Amino acid sequence: MRAALTRVFGLLHELEEQGEPIAPSLFRVEQPQLPDPLPRALSEGEIHTLEVAACGWLSVATSETTLDAACFFLLAHAGLRASELVDLRQADVDLVQRRLYVRGGKGDRDRVVYLSAIAAKPCDSM
Repeated sequence: MRAALTRVFGLLHELEEQGEPIAPSLFRVEQPQLPDPLPRALSEGEIHTLEVAACGWLSVATSETTLDAACFFLLAHAGLRASELVDLRQADVDLVQRRLYVRGGKGDRDRVVYLSAIAAKPCDSM
């Protein structure tokens, strides 16, 4: 809606600059305001709260909570994209060397991602 109004106002301003008579009342119409954009990053406190919750999932020790914790820590600490996480296979995980082989990532490139101790912990439990 806002984009359409912006185009209309741009056209009206252009016509006015070319000498076309445009009623001044048209320019008094208020354009809708965009909502505040969502934050791009979490605060340190929010990250800490999530990590505490994920560590709590590990203490429950079901296959589902362990998988949730592993996914969280791989996304948060290893820098995996969600699509890369979904595409991981067991053969791509080397827990001895604490690394993952990410195949066909961004730009369809393969790469190796090294795991921190906290990211490797839930993977060891699986």
